[in-house]
Amino acid sequence: MEEIVSYIVKRLKPVYNEELNTSQLSAEEQLHLVIKLLANSIHTLYCPRTLLEVVALLRKVAFQCLTVSEQVTNGAATRQQQWLSKSLRSRQRQNYLRMLASVPYLHSVFSLITLLVTVELLKAQIISEMDSSEKHSYLKFLKALVQYAENMVTYTSPEKNKWDETWDLTEKMLLKVKQFYNQFFNGITS
Repeated sequence: MEEIVSYIVKRLKPVYNEELNTSQLSAEEQLHLVIKLLANSIHTLYCPRTLLEVVALLRKVAFQCLTVSEQVTNGAATRQQQWLSKSLRSRQRQNYLRMLASVPYLHSVFSLITLLVTVELLKAQIISEMDSSEKHSYLKFLKALVQYAENMVTYTSPEKNKWDETWDLTEKMLLKVKQFYNQFFNGITS
């Protein structure tokens, strides 16, 4: 995950002047960085359609991640009350323990996605400078990120509770993010 953070921060350098130590950027520090970055304004009035599409996709990702976060928080609170009152059945107890094991990992991943969305939002203006194949692969990557976030909403819903599947889905998405940034930075340097 540190490698992905490093790629994202490299992408940030043209818009952010402060020096960042990417090897020591914890999930909490990433969120503080996001707050600093969001102080910058983004102008979308009279902008190209593809830029609006990028902003809309990034908003969808952010909204879906917020939904997952709320579902996990509410589910954990409900299950904890049921755990304390000893009203959980055996299968529900096992599921609750899997959820608790997933929370630190999901926290790190969603901190990373929050940083990614923020950086890509700040860098969205460069979409007009990309050629059509780069635009296509960039939009495809963002759409895959939206699909991941939507699937996470489904898997973490109280009706589904598929915690093992969230791990698998997240691993696949992290590979896609890493591949995209590898491709992006190799394309720039070559």
